[in-house]
Amino acid sequence: MNTREAVAARILELCKERGITPNGLSSNSPPAKKALNRKIQSLF
Repeated sequence: MNTREAVAARILELCKERGITPNGLSSNSPPAKKALNRKIQSLF
């Protein structure tokens, strides 16, 4: 697992623990939401 994959996995783990979605991390910033989704999807 490289650094990018580890970070993406940790983000998803934290979201699951806290009952939020990756979109929830950037709910106040629509452009950031789209960028985050693209980054996470590109890693898997």
